[in-house]
Amino acid sequence: MIGITVTSKMMEEVMSSSVGLLVTLEAQSGKESELAEFLQAAQDLVVEEPGTSTWYAFRINASQFGIYDTFPHEEGRQAHLAGKVATALGARADELLASAPSIQPVEVLAFT
Repeated sequence: MIGITVTSKMMEEVMSSSVGLLVTLEAQSGKESELAEFLQAAQDLVVEEPGTSTWYAFRINASQFGIYDTFPHEEGRQAHLAGKVATALGARADELLASAPSIQPVEVLAFT
């Protein structure tokens, strides 16, 4: 578990998040644990992104995984799509993924 100090600026950014991404990933057979490890390690890269408000990596079933993240504005979303996680995943996609990621832009309507 990573210890993070939450500042009022960080809370303001989360509260103002208006756009997001829903990404689904299908692991190649036998690469499920490697993809899980990749996603867990990617958290360190996302923490460095000033335009990303929230980021979740999750497992749907044995071979399907997902990422859900939010941003205060479109510029943050586009920066994330061109950021270190996307670059690192692109570099390992042929090795880890059974097919191209499904990337769906979303509009944040409500949250608690």
